[in-house]
Amino acid sequence: MTYARERWPNEGLVHATGEWVEETVDCGLVGSTSVAVGSREEVHVAYAFRELAVGAEWHHRYATNAAGTWRIEEVDRATSPDWQDAHSIAIALDADGRVHVAYIHPDGLRHAVSDLARPKMA
Repeated sequence: MTYARERWPNEGLVHATGEWVEETVDCGLVGSTSVAVGSREEVHVAYAFRELAVGAEWHHRYATNAAGTWRIEEVDRATSPDWQDAHSIAIALDADGRVHVAYIHPDGLRHAVSDLARPKMA
């Protein structure tokens, strides 16, 4: 399960495992989250994110603990200042282990997929 804390300043994205142990994944203002679990029980999270700076725009990030610690990547940095765009994101893993993220962008619905040249996430 993933969720964003509703306190200000926002403590960021949290991942809960087992007996509801919380683990902070990212810090900043987090909008919608989507989670997928891989075949080796690694966790993949897609989420809308905004820096705490005034005037910062929403963009979309991907995080995984496949290597044992949380690694964060930008999916699309230039998205939108619109809060509504922060509520629309989904993640899925395909049979080859590639990560697919769908999200709302000011230009419309976008789909991003992990690079095939990258080795499968362990």
